[in-house]
Amino acid sequence: MEQTERVVIDAFTKWLEVKEMKSITTDNTISELREIFGRWGLPLTLVSDNEAQLTSNEFATFLKSNGLVHLRTAPGHPATNGVEENAVKTTKRVVT
Repeated sequence: MEQTERVVIDAFTKWLEVKEMKSITTDNTISELREIFGRWGLPLTLVSDNEAQLTSNEFATFLKSNGLVHLRTAPGHPATNGVEENAVKTTKRVVT
């Protein structure tokens, strides 16, 4: 089974977390974020693209219950989140 990576980056410190995941579902994403937030604390804001698992009601409930503001990049233009896009490119170069 093909694996994919979930990239999480702190925009202030530029700290990068890369998680290999067999499937990127809402439940898996929430689980990984809980692990990261447990280690580093809750951010004030989460910026993401518009993937289905990041726009689901379940994900919105998770963010709201943790007091997080969710900002999303423009649909079809993930490059508007330049910090994350550069992190993804760097990660892909290192992994391959």
